[in-house]
Amino acid sequence: MEWIAIHKHNEKAIVIADKVMMDLMDYPVADENDFSSLEDEYAEDLWNTLPIDERVELCQEYNCNIFSARHDTIPQDDSGGLFDYLVTP
Repeated sequence: MEWIAIHKHNEKAIVIADKVMMDLMDYPVADENDFSSLEDEYAEDLWNTLPIDERVELCQEYNCNIFSARHDTIPQDDSGGLFDYLVTP
């Protein structure tokens, strides 16, 4: 969404919109749950497109059990490093 129309006489809505705009400038995520779900989905999709040899290398690099590379889910024993790698552009 690029803009929201607010009637110039609706001062309460203008104050709320200004606060939302300032909050989004500091942290541009309106819905943390939605963002987290999208991030999880993106990471899982990427993990599933990687060839097994790359998965094994990533498991080694992030200290995960290399047998986790055979699974369609991202290994959970990596302290988040592997997940962060997958979601970082």
